[in-house]
Amino acid sequence: MSTRRNRQSRVAALPKRDMTQIKGGKLAYFSIGPASLQAVRPHSALPSKDSQNQKESAELYGRPRTAPSTKIVHRVKEEISLTPPTPRERKGRRRSHQKQAPKEALDESLGLNLFDFTSKSSDDTSRRSSQINTQHFDFSSYILRDSPHDKDHKPVTTERKEAWTQPITTIVVSPPEEPLGSEQEPTKKFSFETWLSGPDIDSDEFDTDLEDDFPKAPDKPIDPTGQYIYEEECQKLGIVPVSYIARHLGDRHLGMRHHYLGGKRTIPIAEALKTNTVTETLDLTDNYIEGCGAWYLAEMVNKNLFIVSLNLSNNFLKTEGARAIADMLETNTTLRSLSLSGNQLTDLDCHLFVEALKHNVSLMSLDLSHNEIGESGATWLAAALAVNEGLTELDLSWNAIRQKGAGAFGLALVKNKFLEVFDLSWNGLGTHGAAGLAKGLQGNTKLKVLDLTNNRLDSRAMVKFCPYLRKNYGIETLLLNLNPVTEAGLEILLKAAVVHPALKFLSVEKCALREVVVTPSIFAKICELEERKNLIIVHGDVTGYQRFTAHRSVVKLFRRFLQSNQSLLELTLRQQDKGREGVVSVDELKHAFREAGFRLTNKQLDLLIEEGDLLKNGNIDYSGLIDGSVFGN
Repeated sequence: MSTRRNRQSRVAALPKRDMTQIKGGKLAYFSIGPASLQAVRPHSALPSKDSQNQKESAELYGRPRTAPSTKIVHRVKEEISLTPPTPRERKGRRRSHQKQAPKEALDESLGLNLFDFTSKSSDDTSRRSSQINTQHFDFSSYILRDSPHDKDHKPVTTERKEAWTQPITTIVVSPPEEPLGSEQEPTKKFSFETWLSGPDIDSDEFDTDLEDDFPKAPDKPIDPTGQYIYEEECQKLGIVPVSYIARHLGDRHLGMRHHYLGGKRTIPIAEALKTNTVTETLDLTDNYIEGCGAWYLAEMVNKNLFIVSLNLSNNFLKTEGARAIADMLETNTTLRSLSLSGNQLTDLDCHLFVEALKHNVSLMSLDLSHNEIGESGATWLAAALAVNEGLTELDLSWNAIRQKGAGAFGLALVKNKFLEVFDLSWNGLGTHGAAGLAKGLQGNTKLKVLDLTNNRLDSRAMVKFCPYLRKNYGIETLLLNLNPVTEAGLEILLKAAVVHPALKFLSVEKCALREVVVTPSIFAKICELEERKNLIIVHGDVTGYQRFTAHRSVVKLFRRFLQSNQSLLELTLRQQDKGREGVVSVDELKHAFREAGFRLTNKQLDLLIEEGDLLKNGNIDYSGLIDGSVFGN
């Protein structure tokens, strides 16, 4: 009984400060006894043959140790997992231990250091250790050491000395293993100066995750013209860059006509102009862009906030292109002038522009001439014009609009209060069409220029048209060329012009079925009206009389305007000349005329530029235009 009590007291006296800690932060078991005095480890946890691992093993155990036999490993596991042995089992184990090598020989061969046990009761420790399930722990590290006798409890006999050698289980928790050669960085002391300066940007304390969330884009040269983008896109698509485009992407007025680009070659131009901040006017007339190219250009115009004038005339846009342009107009707020002349647009395409013109308030000039718009198409456009609040110029010349379409436009003019220039020439309105259109003139005071050239208007049409013209107070320019009004129709028209308060320019050139229409009596009335009303009248040939041609008539109208508005025109032209170079484009000249109050149709403006030979290299020198010296005497 005393032997058992002494054994328990010595076994439980293991001090925590003397416990050998195992690297790796894992749990280890100690099986104390002669059967486990060798270094017992599973084969998976043995040190490798690498020199670094051997060095660790030598530092930990004193010298490298050999792997235990499989028999000893299983024996240790069995001893740990079993319940405390009975006295008979302990007696049998002592006999088997005595047959093994002497304890001193084992200590000498393994180089083990002994540590002391203190007397302490180990009943609770033995009871808890016997219930531990070994499969939840790691057997990668075992340190087995013998224990000397305590000073107060020295063994007297061999039986007493071996009483403490019964198997027990002890758990040791070791700190995590640190890599060899690693040195901890010195901790930065906190002070008032460090608080003011803050952590270093490269330190771990300064971490905003911005480097991962927002990677820095590679540095690219600043390119306000888009030239580099144009070359890159051409290279991606396998297209040879157009040298003219590459040279002129930095121009304010980029015009490239008759180059047959096609839809695919439009892609690099559109991509380059998305980031272009220089170009304001883009003219791609007659380049066979088609509908696919129109989609790319429409997307570009929506993203570019600097282009204010776009000319896509004669590009075979058709329905697909019309849909692309209409979608763009519905959301665009920067484009002021748009030309879609000669793109084979039909009645079915006109309904696409209804919603676009209803919501768009920035577009001021729309050219739909030389298309295939008929009665239903005119009806759709008239419905859009009735609610539009931004359009000031509309060109529908050279279409197929007849009397029903003209009547629809007459109703739209009653509601519209913004349109100033309306071109319906070369449409064939006829007598009833002229009557329907004239009804809209009765209450409209905003319209300044009306062009009804070559619309099959005869003397009967003048009878229905002129009464409404008398009640109009806004029209300043009326063009009735190439209409068979005859001599009777001219007399009715001249009587209406006498009472009209605002009319300044009347053109009735070649208005006859015969070669000579203006008789001496009619010519006398024309001269009298010009003197009384200060009115310019352009008429046909008169036998033996000198008359003004169309070119000279426009020049005369311009000079009359300069007499009272020269300073205003000079101011508007200088505002359009942003580069202070003394030149403006055709669109800028047209806009300056509109701001100054001088209204002309596109055809009249072409005549004025041709007469003064103003257009040079795509620009107009306005220095001689302000004082009228460019037109001579």
